Amino acid sequence: MTDNEARSGPAPTRGATDRDADLRRRQIAAVARTVFAAEGSSVSVRDVAKAAGITEAAIYRLFSSKRELFEAAILLPLEELARDLGRVAEQFMPASLHERMNLGQEFQRQLAAVVRRITPLLGSALYSETGREFYRERMAPLLEQAGQVTSLAMSPVTRRTVDPRTVFIAMMGMYLGLAADARLGGDEEESLDWEEASRALTELVAFGLLDPRPHDRLRDRTGRPAAAGSDPAPER
Repeated sequence: MTDNEARSGPAPTRGATDRDADLRRRQIAAVARTVFAAEGSSVSVRDVAKAAGITEAAIYRLFSSKRELFEAAILLPLEELARDLGRVAEQFMPASLHERMNLGQEFQRQLAAVVRRITPLLGSALYSETGREFYRERMAPLLEQAGQVTSLAMSPVTRRTVDPRTVFIAMMGMYLGLAADARLGGDEEESLDWEEASRALTELVAFGLLDPRPHDRLRDRTGRPAAAGSDPAPER
């Protein structure tokens, strides 16, 4: 990504210019996220610019301050998550049990991926002098939006019992704990099978802790996949 990229070719339309600026913001924020995660929030905009292969001026054309850049590194993935989860959640209600489990795991997989990306930055963002303002004005509205999306994946009965926003925040909290443990516990990526974690949490959300999936035809009581068309194992 270079400063000359935006100067080449015919003059773009206003819509194309806006899309290009949005793409560049996301590209720069992704680089900034990596730099902040590796070196801490004290790194300079110059450090981010060097990592991105652009000038500081190119960053300041899209971000008014280092604080805005740091917050965008957290918020942009959450915005993308809310959009992506909306597409997944809309498919839940007409789906079969097997399809819902697959969609649920995709839902969890996307949530886990975003949480892993933003966890290293959250401490600095939330526990700073401006942390409460950042959470209330920038992060909380996105969580509210994600909660509304989560409601699409819940039955009417469940929605009356549990607030969808609470469900989403609880799921996010589980992945925050796993991501922090994986990052701080030593081996980071090698310390946790994220695919297995998303599968396990999908089943936890779907069936809870008390009942060992009495209606689950996906796995028998030994943990092996149940044969197609077979009845669930009898309750003990």
